[in-house]
Amino acid sequence: MPRNVVWTSDTLTPGLATFSTKLDAALGLFMEYNETKVQDYMRTKAPWTDRTGNARQGLFAKAYKHSGAHGIVAYHTMPYGVWLEVKHDGQFAIITPTIQSEGKRIMKDVGKLLTKMASR
Repeated sequence: MPRNVVWTSDTLTPGLATFSTKLDAALGLFMEYNETKVQDYMRTKAPWTDRTGNARQGLFAKAYKHSGAHGIVAYHTMPYGVWLEVKHDGQFAIITPTIQSEGKRIMKDVGKLLTKMASR
């Protein structure tokens, strides 16, 4: 004769209910932490020779959240920054190379974060 199973406590349901809130907060902090790393990468790896240093110091990265998605935007603040990105077939570009390099690193680290959160 089969025995009845009696649940005395349920930790799964409350844990699942709070997971998305915890994940959202963790991703926000993670992106804020990485915005500095992305900005430093751009300023260090920018391939042009400085004349005034304004273009290099005008490179910024900022974490954001839009429609539930977290990300980091990388940008120039100098008006001629766009020309550094597109002229001479992108020879002096830093935004796209940063997205390619730092994007891979960040996504790998997000995977580690998710694994760590899931194992708690």
